[in-house]
Amino acid sequence: MQGCSVLFFFAFASALLAACADAPRLPPTQPAPPASSPCLEPVRRAIAANEGDQLFRIDVDGAIAKYGQANALAPSNHRIVFKLAMAQRKKENWSEVAALMERATALAPGFASYWMERGNALEHLATMGQGRWEDARAPFERCIQIDPNFVDCHEELGTVLDYLDDEAGALASYTRAIVMGPTVVAHYAVLADLYLRLDRVRDAEVVLEQALAFAPPTRSQNRGLYGVHVLRAQVYQDRGAVDAMIGELEQAKALAELGSPEALQMFYNLGSTYIKLKPSRTPEAIVMLKAFFALACKGTEAARYATECETTVALVTLSGGAL
Repeated sequence: MQGCSVLFFFAFASALLAACADAPRLPPTQPAPPASSPCLEPVRRAIAANEGDQLFRIDVDGAIAKYGQANALAPSNHRIVFKLAMAQRKKENWSEVAALMERATALAPGFASYWMERGNALEHLATMGQGRWEDARAPFERCIQIDPNFVDCHEELGTVLDYLDDEAGALASYTRAIVMGPTVVAHYAVLADLYLRLDRVRDAEVVLEQALAFAPPTRSQNRGLYGVHVLRAQVYQDRGAVDAMIGELEQAKALAELGSPEALQMFYNLGSTYIKLKPSRTPEAIVMLKAFFALACKGTEAARYATECETTVALVTLSGGAL
């Protein structure tokens, strides 16, 4: 596919050069056209954009530089602006992404995906305390106006409304995301999480049961399933069904990637739960808590998990173990 795009690019460049070659020639006594000749600018723009595409996966800074060159030659080309924004997105430069997607939506207001990316950037800025949640609302609403079936825009709008304390609006948006994408397990998890935070435990349980009907057949497709098991564990904890809660946590642990924040949380959750059981599963608990301590309680992660690390030390010490 990459070879085809390269062949197309060279055919396009050759056609442009041929068109310039057919232009009236200057008398030999006059100077040659300047290097900024309009005939050459589309070629330079195409070369820079193509080089940016080639670099995108292996050298994002290089891709940004090339897309920037192409954008300078064609500032009204919304596709190049979008490519530059996606390269900045890869570096999580959310303020740059937001500014670029503001330009892209102005240049091509009918592209729902552009509004989605603009809202996503503003949402990230709000999460970091560098922007307002209200600013992210309008782009997602505009995305839905253009394409009512754009599932991710419904879900992201729900997240924004949740932060704006519009729980009813958030529930409606999350529900619409499920209706339009019923096989995506992750959609169920965000709706169930909000139900649990609203103390609507039975509603959360129903949603999570529906999610399991679409559980993916392979581990590589488990996006969202981890969250479903964690939330089901909360449902069982609320009921005092400890064995069922542990079963859900164990399934969540099996889905978490080793070394990920999810895996660390499961080491801690299971370890602290095993150690309090009657009869206690102390040996297993200490293994889990030691794993958590080794991965989370040293270096840069220690501050993030300060409370859990203190609890881990106390639990292991009380159980006669040592870290």
